[in-house]
Amino acid sequence: MEEQVQDVIHYPNGLLKIETGQQCKQLEIFDDEGELKKEFRHVNEEIGEVLKLNNNGANYSIEFPREIEQKVPEKYRKSITKELTANEVRILTAIVVMAQKAKSVGKLYYLDKIDRAYFEFNPWDLYKCAGLEKDKSGRYDKRQKEFVKQALVGLDHKKFFIPVRKVKKVKGKIFEYTGIKIERLIEIHEIGEWKKEGDMEGRPVMKLTVDSVFFDFKREKKQTYFNIPTDLNNRIRKVNIGRPNTSVELFIKCLYQVCHMADKDKVEYSYNRLVEIMKLDKYRINKHHSRIDKTINKAFETARKLMIINDWEETKSKHGSKKYILHISKGKYLLAG
Repeated sequence: MEEQVQDVIHYPNGLLKIETGQQCKQLEIFDDEGELKKEFRHVNEEIGEVLKLNNNGANYSIEFPREIEQKVPEKYRKSITKELTANEVRILTAIVVMAQKAKSVGKLYYLDKIDRAYFEFNPWDLYKCAGLEKDKSGRYDKRQKEFVKQALVGLDHKKFFIPVRKVKKVKGKIFEYTGIKIERLIEIHEIGEWKKEGDMEGRPVMKLTVDSVFFDFKREKKQTYFNIPTDLNNRIRKVNIGRPNTSVELFIKCLYQVCHMADKDKVEYSYNRLVEIMKLDKYRINKHHSRIDKTINKAFETARKLMIINDWEETKSKHGSKKYILHISKGKYLLAG
């Protein structure tokens, strides 16, 4: 079979860590008593601000990393946390695609002072990158368009924990800064329409800024990204018809990341690792182990349909715990770039 090279984009490792709640693992954010260190106490201020807004009828939320979420009192957690939906995961993928395309033609503008980037796009591009397909009349389904819009607004109303690392040189000495900012990954600034005289329909436009975690603007190091197909959302929609599953969507990105780094014909995941990256802890806490197994199998079957893997097997580690071996599909599709 002739090898086919896919059109790809670079997906940021830092963004995937945020999506899977792994972004704070390398940061020492708690003191010896298990409390947030002084330099991270602004977390409490952000929680208070979101509570205040929501008490006044707003609908904002914070996406917590697991280790911090466990520290938030349950009565507050329910009021201010909303897990990423599968559609929001797809929108993040779509925005990476559109922003990188804007960057390639010089229409992505980095705002150094606020460490964000600005770009504009047509909502139709968003529908396409989100995986929507047109009907015979050339239109997108109204209901599916609404799901995309809701997911975009949901992200605009959601703050995330974003690790910050900076290095600077002063008088021959190198200083490294590490910290956390709690901000929106994407922010909608304006929605409008361009019309010229006599036009019945104009060209709609959306204006966004995205956090710098989406890109390494100064230098693109290979270890800061992995490759995914540009039309990944469309591929997943075709093989998984119906309501999307957040855990499956996240796993597929994680698998592409592992395949990008691995030079072997198989990869291994422990059961606990899958529960972690697929954010299945809620099922384990409630002892819904059958739902975990069902979701894991659906993720593997999706990967097989996407031709990322040929097959998988369940086995045991040397310590007796459950693990999985996935056989990577070599020679079917190559991710170039």
